Amino acid sequence: ADELSLLIDIAVENMPDQRKRIFKMSRKEGLSNDEIASCLGINKRTVENHITTALAELRKMISCTISVFF
Repeated sequence: ADELSLLIDIAVENMPDQRKRIFKMSRKEGLSNDEIASCLGINKRTVENHITTALAELRKMISCTISVFF
């Protein structure tokens, strides 16, 4: 679990700045999409798109990592 958490942190750090900022605000700080949008002065849909893309990237990275070990 610790290694997986580290891999996720590394993947998040390699995301584009806006996506990384939005993902951290959502998952680490627990802010809602509305709160993030308001805070950053962007559309709620933009926040949703960034989170969806970030999660897809993380799923892909985890899937590739698991297939290497098994």
